[in-house]
Amino acid sequence: MLDVHVKGAFLACKYAVPQMNDGGSIIITSSIVGVRGSPGAIAYSTAKHAQVGLMRSLAKQLAKRRIRVNTIIRGPSTTRFSWKWNAA
Repeated sequence: MLDVHVKGAFLACKYAVPQMNDGGSIIITSSIVGVRGSPGAIAYSTAKHAQVGLMRSLAKQLAKRRIRVNTIIRGPSTTRFSWKWNAA
């Protein structure tokens, strides 16, 4: 969970930022559990919280280069994955 969501986003930024022009934008896709938490999905929730922290730290660090860093926080939707956690 951490490798895919956190390490993946971190490494993408690590290698993309040096190639970016000033005034760019980075968007990290997270989830509502990244700000709310979710019982029964502790690893997923932890990874999504870490993505939000990554976004906030990068946004502050890259502001002087006018590179915006944002997170899309998708709300709840009905899928087999979400149904499993919402039914608990």
